[in-house]
Amino acid sequence: MELKKLAKNKIRMHTQIVLCPDINDGYVLEKTILDLYKLYPYVSSIAVVPLGLTKYHKNNLKPVTKSKAEEVISLVEAFQKRFKKKHGMAIVYLADEFYIKAQKNFPSPSIYDDFLQIENGVGMVPLFVKETKKVNIPQLKVKKRLVTFTGESFFPYLNQFIEKMQKKDIPINLIPIKNNLFGESVTVTGLLSGEDIIKGLASHIEKNDIVLIPDVTMKDTDNRFLDDLTLSDIEKILQVKTVKIGTQPTDLLKTIETIC
Repeated sequence: MELKKLAKNKIRMHTQIVLCPDINDGYVLEKTILDLYKLYPYVSSIAVVPLGLTKYHKNNLKPVTKSKAEEVISLVEAFQKRFKKKHGMAIVYLADEFYIKAQKNFPSPSIYDDFLQIENGVGMVPLFVKETKKVNIPQLKVKKRLVTFTGESFFPYLNQFIEKMQKKDIPINLIPIKNNLFGESVTVTGLLSGEDIIKGLASHIEKNDIVLIPDVTMKDTDNRFLDDLTLSDIEKILQVKTVKIGTQPTDLLKTIETIC
């Protein structure tokens, strides 16, 4: 087993279990977590993420339902309590989507320790909500209307912060965007294509708006989206100015301050 070889050579690993209902859930999930835990501390973290089904899937795989999400949360949280007590770290972490699917409140941000798997959607929402509570929104004189967007799953959480900004007379609108490239069951912001963004914003923007583009929608190397459209393409097609923004509330505010 490759993981055992890496652990034997004292190489630290961050692992991920993709949860497929009726395939590797229940007892299989429990065994998988325990097998990986045997390699701790070299397996430094274990993320459990739900299977993502696009409109192209053909293998009769099942999506994670509300009841399945509740089941997985119960199982993983039991491990977290056990590992926290023994090691001071949860070691195994749940993707945010499980709590969204189960319609359950997120646990305390402390359960995510150092947010070791945040780029995999593990703890991103609770960290964002935590940071919004710390932020003092200043009075800013923004001359142009701002428009930004998000995937449908993150919309309720980001919208709470946007509404606080609106109460401070910051002219900013938030638009939830549907995913046409992979299908509407894919609701995360990071998998929106340039074409999705253009179609989703077209009826909501005006000539002098500034569109704030979340950087998670673009490839790391350049300002290019999953479908190879670029920021320049967005500007030309929608005839607006665009500005790239980070994922945290302070990133949004700092960007707006530079625009003022």
